[in-house]
Amino acid sequence: MQELIVSGLVGGVAGGIGGWATAYINWDIFKLKERRDRRRTLIDDARKDLLSGWDISSETAIISPGGHEICHHPTYVRLRPHLSSELIKQLEGAPQTDHSTIVVMMGGQAWLRNALIQEIADLELGWDLI
Repeated sequence: MQELIVSGLVGGVAGGIGGWATAYINWDIFKLKERRDRRRTLIDDARKDLLSGWDISSETAIISPGGHEICHHPTYVRLRPHLSSELIKQLEGAPQTDHSTIVVMMGGQAWLRNALIQEIADLELGWDLI
């Protein structure tokens, strides 16, 4: 009789621990999936919202030197913590040198758009989304 009680208790405790562990593991997997989905959405939104409206052939893009409308875009605000400080300075600061001004005048903003494209691609690769 005593063996039956002990085996019942051991089975109950083991089942409870196993159920708790399974729930915890499933919750952890769910968190990782949600984080991956949020990152994928951020990358997709950045490409759609920040890059698609950028006309590199003119200065009438969503960004302009000294008056950066991109900095106020909700997608940029979400992406900003993940960008390098160098790119943030380029996007948010006015051109500091004559060379930057010449590049902006000669090539539109293609160089800045390309830098943002590269940074987004690096984030995507670093987050193992591709």
